[in-house]
Order: sequence, then C-alpha cells, then structure tokens
Amino acid sequence: MRPFLAPDHLSRSKVAVDRELLAEVLDTMHAVTIREALIPHRSKLIFGEHDRADGTITLGIPLARVATYLHEATHHARPELPEAQVQATGEAFLRALTYREIALINRRLLAKIAETA
Repeated sequence: MRPFLAPDHLSRSKVAVDRELLAEVLDTMHAVTIREALIPHRSKLIFGEHDRADGTITLGIPLARVATYLHEATHHARPELPEAQVQATGEAFLRALTYREIALINRRLLAKIAETA
C-alpha cells in the first residue's frame, strides 16, 4: 500500500514521470538507513548524499532548514523585495555562513520551533 502515491496527493505536476520508478524510489525508504546531518563541503552546499558503500542516505535537513528560514525571514524583514531578489539574497546569506554558524542557527531554529509547538 502506498498512501502517499494516491492521485490526489501528487496531482500538481504537469510533467509525465515514470510512476513505477517513483514507487521503487519511495519503497527504498524501508530498506535503507536514513539520517539527518549537516554535510560540510569546502565549495558546495550539500543538501543530501547517498553512501554507495553502505546505502545510507543523509538528508541535509539542517542546511535546508536554515536556507528556508533565511529566505522566509528575508520576506519578513523586507516585504517589498521581489521574489527573485529574496531568492538571491537568501542564497547569498547562506553562502556567507560557515558550517559552524549554520549549525548554530539550526539549533536556535529548533529551539524556537519547540518553544512554539
């Protein structure tokens, strides 16, 4: 049973996709180790990786959380900015941060989220 593959859940895409491959990809969730971690790299922002040796999938959720926050907080701080400028500004902020700073911001965001939950 694949409840999240029901037509009403994935109907926004107008692009034809291989639904069998999508089902296969989603089914791997049961067969692999999945973890969340910040994935440092000297020149790239890595939002996820697959370890071919053991099959582990690492989701760069801390980086994604901080990137999303920077984007949305830019909207909050400067509501007059057009979307393209907010996007560029958020990306520039993210690239300007060290991994240590990203980790700190992520911890602060998690604390704020827990506080309001």
